[in-house]
Amino acid sequence: TEKSEPLIKTFKTIQTPAALPYDWDFESGNGWLFFNGELTNKWAYGTATSNSPTHALYISNDNGLSYAYTHAYTTVYATKTFYFPEAGLYSFSFEWKANSDAYDYLRVALAPAATEVEASSASTAPIGATSLPDGWIALDGGNKLCGQSNWQRQLSEVEVPQAGYHKVIIVWRNNSYTGDAPGAIDNFKISRLTCRMP
Repeated sequence: TEKSEPLIKTFKTIQTPAALPYDWDFESGNGWLFFNGELTNKWAYGTATSNSPTHALYISNDNGLSYAYTHAYTTVYATKTFYFPEAGLYSFSFEWKANSDAYDYLRVALAPAATEVEASSASTAPIGATSLPDGWIALDGGNKLCGQSNWQRQLSEVEVPQAGYHKVIIVWRNNSYTGDAPGAIDNFKISRLTCRMP
């Protein structure tokens, strides 16, 4: 008998870019890509927590059944690619909560479309409480989002440097210590602005 070596192939999911304006309450489906690796704490889409009326994105340690996390080093990502028809000023808003300590937090950013991310259980990562990789634009006010058990609304006005495809990246990081409830995101909106709000 002849034997052959097993063939291992890797593949990437292709995401259809979303058009603007974008106004998504997650009630009609997800549409975001998750980069969770084999970690216990994962991005999930479901009904374990939400702010309108039943569905949201959230971190879960049981594949979406619960809105809860395990205290173990985690960096995971949810991403979506958008087409921006022109450079200029855009409004980004979303609702979030994370009743976590100062070392467990959400970050939300706009990155070049070619940006690739990978889940990690390392204790260090290029995303910090106040720092992002080169070329990323903060959509979270420039600082970690944490310490809130009630839903909060984040609104940012951002200058998108050029027309074309850009990727929104939502990051959840946590360490192996304390914290009550992990990150959750709902009601994500993007629209073109013609002038800055007062």
